[in-house]
Amino acid sequence: MTTAPAAIEATGPHTGLVVEPYRNDRRENVWVFRCWGTDTHDGWLSLDHYSE
Repeated sequence: MTTAPAAIEATGPHTGLVVEPYRNDRRENVWVFRCWGTDTHDGWLSLDHYSE
């Protein structure tokens, strides 16, 4: 069975900072910033940024 790289990313552990576009409840195209955290600190999530 061959696994595509995108499938590996979707199911693999997340580390570091992730920045992704999304559409909020007001139907605006905005950005989300997410830090998944580590063993030494908690992660965080910040929504609705208008620029990357």
